[in-house]
Amino acid sequence: MIKVVRVDDRLIHGQVVEGWVKYYGLDKIIIVDDEIFNDEFQKSMMRFSLDESIKLEFSDTRNLKEKWKKWEEEKEKSIVLLKGVKTVLKLVEAGVELKELNVGCIHYEEGKYCIWKAIYWNDEEKRIFKKLKDMGVKIEGRGIPQEFGIDIGKLLEKESGK
Repeated sequence: MIKVVRVDDRLIHGQVVEGWVKYYGLDKIIIVDDEIFNDEFQKSMMRFSLDESIKLEFSDTRNLKEKWKKWEEEKEKSIVLLKGVKTVLKLVEAGVELKELNVGCIHYEEGKYCIWKAIYWNDEEKRIFKKLKDMGVKIEGRGIPQEFGIDIGKLLEKESGK
């Protein structure tokens, strides 16, 4: 069963392991990323950084609707981690019905501006977030479950003057 879907370009790190995994009592971390799926070194480093009691699964973006259904039906409680919002759009366009999205960290790069704490976006990412919002996805920015977050959907409405 998928409990949290999170965009965080750091993927596995302290906030995920000590915050989200413990808060929700998660059994499994699922990383959906084409690049990492094909990189054995990165996968082994991520496995090494986790306690053995937490299962770790890597997926590419092929057949996402079928994989999603399987993950939803599993007994294990999971978090799905995605490096960026483009992968989230692939999920939704593949037919996954995503209701909520947590955004933890999208680092600064040239051409991006800060919308909240550690979340930066460029115009393309902003358009994708707006498209996701318009498709009914509730989007929040929040580092850990216990902290106050920001409603990114409302921020998008405010910026567009709605």
